[in-house]
Amino acid sequence: MFTLALALSLTSHAADIAPPGVAIVNIEGMDCVGCNKKVATSLGAADGVASVFANFAVKGACLELDGKLDESTLAERLKKDTGYIVTGVEAAERCPRDLRPSKVDPWADTGDLDAEVVSTGDKVKLSSILVAEKFTIVDFGAPWCGPCLQSAAAFKTYLGEHSDVAVRAIWLDGEDPKASFALPVAVQHLSLAPGLPWFIAYSPLGKAIYKGQDHDEVLAAIGNAR
Repeated sequence: MFTLALALSLTSHAADIAPPGVAIVNIEGMDCVGCNKKVATSLGAADGVASVFANFAVKGACLELDGKLDESTLAERLKKDTGYIVTGVEAAERCPRDLRPSKVDPWADTGDLDAEVVSTGDKVKLSSILVAEKFTIVDFGAPWCGPCLQSAAAFKTYLGEHSDVAVRAIWLDGEDPKASFALPVAVQHLSLAPGLPWFIAYSPLGKAIYKGQDHDEVLAAIGNAR
């Protein structure tokens, strides 16, 4: 397996890392699934960072760069935002496998969960996909979107514990943001959305109770509406 440790051994260290390429960040303190989102949010706001994929299992994150990255500023930001400690930053040509979003549709295998993909690009009328007598989460995501995969995992866990909730996913079948947002269903529903992931939650009566990008807020809105 291509692990974070192996990736670090194959890369060269630089105080200031600039594109093209990526930066692999080794982080002390990541020990939960929720850590992924905290790290991605913090590091994603740093100058020079185009996208972030974090994985608590290997205690690290991979940053795709669109500008020069300052290691010390990055470490200070993460410690302030999360309390986690950056123990190393390395330059690399690509993210290692453990720090790369999976191209597999997270909704392809749902077992007994009430979840399914209702569109991969074609237009869809949201009112037609709501599940009777259940809360319905409409989950807009894409294979290149790391936070989308993390949110899907959180939703699957929640669905396993709450039979009154269903997910109807709109999984944008594009290789990159430009291709995904050009799809008819994205043009139809995401023109005002700031990006992915994007969630709309409905009550069992079909009333929208949440619109936004935070899966924890989706679940809190459902809990408050019960």
